[in-house]
Amino acid sequence: MTKKGPLGKIEKFYIVNHLEIDRKKLYEDLDRTKNIVDKFIKTLPKQEVVTSSKQEVEAPKPNISDQFARTEDGGAVVMTPNASEMADKKSAEYRSKAKSRVRTSCVTTIKDK
Repeated sequence: MTKKGPLGKIEKFYIVNHLEIDRKKLYEDLDRTKNIVDKFIKTLPKQEVVTSSKQEVEAPKPNISDQFARTEDGGAVVMTPNASEMADKKSAEYRSKAKSRVRTSCVTTIKDK
């Protein structure tokens, strides 16, 4: 007979740390109904939820602006070596895209009168 009532702290902790296992096994381990466990899983942030097929969740890519060193009062901003490397890499990508967009057949010359 399955338990009734809200999930306890220990049950919630178990669910969060065992999301990768099969859902049926999760219901059996907790001796809870499918609905109450699924409701709790829907309330979790999407980064924590991993499907039973064990798909990897991608980490967010670092932003260049986050790599700058700033003073607490916001008076000074300094480019760190990491930010400089990221900017160089990004500018190289922009330059290669710009070269592919240039059309030499569209260039015209202005005639003298």
